[in-house]
Amino acid sequence: MYQYLLGHEYWSYVEEPNGATPDSTHMDFPAWEQSASKVLYCFASSISDQRLSYIRDAKTPKEAWGNLKKIFAASITTMKRQL
Repeated sequence: MYQYLLGHEYWSYVEEPNGATPDSTHMDFPAWEQSASKVLYCFASSISDQRLSYIRDAKTPKEAWGNLKKIFAASITTMKRQL
């Protein structure tokens, strides 16, 4: 996912400094919102339906990414314990 987002110049939506999202009245907001929606779509289309609930309510790509990191970090820890 990182490589895809980086290659399409969307990674900044995940790791924005200070979580900067333009105010909805800012003139750049429509373009930001469209690109942010593309990133959220990428996340939703690449995870299982079971895990979709973890990002469904995310308002920004950064928030969704944080939720996904928590889920997969826990999954990896569990898998290591099983080994």
